[in-house]
Amino acid sequence: MDASELMGTSSSRMGDADFHALVLDESRIDDLLMFRLAEALNAIVVHESVREAIEAAGIPGFIFYGRGEWSG
Repeated sequence: MDASELMGTSSSRMGDADFHALVLDESRIDDLLMFRLAEALNAIVVHESVREAIEAAGIPGFIFYGRGEWSG
């Protein structure tokens, strides 16, 4: 969290925080392929293999951002 940059659009740091830049601590992720952030429940972080499976199945309604990109 210390390395991430909040947008300052909310006083909250839990549940609905808005990030300008998000930095994940990969040592805490372990082998998880997907998870939500406690700070921003509106987003789900997924492993590339999950993204590829969703796209291959043609499931609509997802927006994926690459490593180093973030929205919200």
